[in-house]
Amino acid sequence: LPGHAFSDLAIRTRGSAPISNRVTVVAIGEESLYLWDASAPSPDRVPRAMLAMIVRFLEAAGARVVVLDVLLDTPHPDDGALLAAAQAHGRV
Repeated sequence: LPGHAFSDLAIRTRGSAPISNRVTVVAIGEESLYLWDASAPSPDRVPRAMLAMIVRFLEAAGARVVVLDVLLDTPHPDDGALLAAAQAHGRV
């Protein structure tokens, strides 16, 4: 992407960085979101119940911080489940 040219160049010129086990990235591909709701498949809708389960799983696994990089711009019936999971963890 053209907007990321500078950051890409900075990463390439700095060389490889040491690997740390302190940070883990869990990526959810569009395929997973699409398959989540077989009755109305759409990669545009983020399943809050799935995000809540992921937050709870990461909490049980010992994650000290969880960052969700998703757009939740419309109300959804499962918002309460995601909110409860985030509040239970405390650092989402």
